[in-house]
Amino acid sequence: MGAFDNAPRSASVQATTDTVCLATDLRLVESLPGTERMAFGYVLYRIVAAILAERLRETTRVLMGGQPRRRRNPLRWLIAMSGRE
Repeated sequence: MGAFDNAPRSASVQATTDTVCLATDLRLVESLPGTERMAFGYVLYRIVAAILAERLRETTRVLMGGQPRRRRNPLRWLIAMSGRE
């Protein structure tokens, strides 16, 4: 969250299953030329939006009485673009 509001970290996390993690160096991002910085921002916000949309969809399903599903990878569009499917 600190990447969005420059606040100190407010939580820690420990993975219990295989996990993909995006690590960023904000100093490096800030040193990027304008178009590259905008592209990074676009991808970062797209990743966050995809994760939030997937979680909201699943929460709505459960609240409507459905059974929880195994989580799909909300970043499959990014993986497809990278050619690593």
